[in-house]
Amino acid sequence: MKITKNIQGWLIVIAFLATVAILFGGQSINEKMRVENPLKQRMKTIKEVKSFTVEPAGDGLKVKLQLKQSRNLQMVLNRVKQEVEFYHKKPVTNFGIGDQPNSQLEQLKYQLSFYLEEALASGHFIELKSALDSYNKNRGINAKVYLDNDFIYLQLEEGNNYLYQVMPRPVRPLAVNTNSPEGGSIQ
Repeated sequence: MKITKNIQGWLIVIAFLATVAILFGGQSINEKMRVENPLKQRMKTIKEVKSFTVEPAGDGLKVKLQLKQSRNLQMVLNRVKQEVEFYHKKPVTNFGIGDQPNSQLEQLKYQLSFYLEEALASGHFIELKSALDSYNKNRGINAKVYLDNDFIYLQLEEGNNYLYQVMPRPVRPLAVNTNSPEGGSIQ
């Protein structure tokens, strides 16, 4: 009798472990078949993407990329963002990009960081554009900044060297002016 109780106990433990393994294994296989494999196939159609990984990041996703040189960083990353969000059903909130910088591009990024911070804080990008135009004319560097509702894209290129950076664009709260004689305005 004691032996049968031990066998029954072990059978219950084995059945429990097998059920857990099937549930989690099935979920993993489902994730791979419905998300990972189709996303890999779609990303292969974007010629600028060498490799990528997707990781959870808070309420969204972080996409880490190795890219080839690109004419328009914003277009490439918008397409990547669209594909990842379609398959993962979560928003992309951050990008990490591996690049091929040289010391001049690193120095330029440092110099532009002040203009970028000022532009982000004030919402005025005129001085940043003037600085970019100056670098494009005087130093032979292709320097671009793209803006959209979610991100700011910095694209610096010199020959075969390139430095790409993507920063989340801060949400600027609307200020309502109710002291105006006309009744109110949004600033």
